[in-house]
Amino acid sequence: SDAQTAIEDQPSPEAYHMRGTIFLKMNRLPEAIAAFSQALNLAQGTPVSEDARQMRAQALSLSGCYDEAIRDLDDVLQANPVSVTALSYRLQIYLELNRPEEALLDYDAIIKLQPLSPDWLYRRATLHMSLMQYERAIADASKAIEISPNCVDAYFCRGTAYGAWSKMELALADFDVCATSNPSAEVHLAKAAIYARSQDFDKVLQEFDLALDYDPISAPVYYHKACTLMNLKRWEDALLSVEKAACFQPDNALFVATRGLICFRLEQYAAAVDQLTTAIDMSPKLACAFIWRADALEKMGLLDESRADRQAASNLGASKR
Repeated sequence: SDAQTAIEDQPSPEAYHMRGTIFLKMNRLPEAIAAFSQALNLAQGTPVSEDARQMRAQALSLSGCYDEAIRDLDDVLQANPVSVTALSYRLQIYLELNRPEEALLDYDAIIKLQPLSPDWLYRRATLHMSLMQYERAIADASKAIEISPNCVDAYFCRGTAYGAWSKMELALADFDVCATSNPSAEVHLAKAAIYARSQDFDKVLQEFDLALDYDPISAPVYYHKACTLMNLKRWEDALLSVEKAACFQPDNALFVATRGLICFRLEQYAAAVDQLTTAIDMSPKLACAFIWRADALEKMGLLDESRADRQAASNLGASKR
């Protein structure tokens, strides 16, 4: 390679840096770290030094050597406190390590350097969301929208925060912007969740159907649609929907158990027992399946078997009813 030829002719920080970059792209991390280390040994006080240290930090992070990576980035930032690249690498490591407060400090530093960047504001808003700091998330997302009115991700983040904060009308307004600008299954599922909290099940079903237009093989959507139909006592429709869910995820024991529950509601007790037995075979610790099978067995007059299932459910930590 050009890097190897350069090193053989006359070792230089640039050549080792090039070599490290190539190894990093090839995911040959130990070799990348070694090459960047050689570049650093030769590059003290040169422009190559900062970039080589940042690149080594990236390779160290990918290797799981997070503390060493942070030390490299600390060194970069001590010499150059305005390096957005180093700050962004470090905050990503903090997020990987579940150290959100330190990540927030790096977000603060970056946003102070780039106050008109909607992307960084949006990213900090999502971290505030994960920490349930809804008011701060709304403030950051609102600022991002003010700077870039077409920042759909910021609308979605703010809508989610409004929903968590029980500001339902504001949440729906933001989700409507998303549905108009960049419709997706995720947006319609978010709207469904808002409508579900006010028990507007007709609109919930409408949003599930719109979500399925964008993701027609989503087993979770079919399952939650089935649960909504069950709330409306539309058992036949619920059965069709949960069967769709089970079709796309045949190994999901909860879907099979729910199919058994619907059979029970339709007074198809033998079919209910059959489905629930299958679910229990698939997942022996699924307590609800024992409870629902106990109900079906009781309806069939099999009282000893019903009591045994209720005891099994109790042993799993569930109520016998």
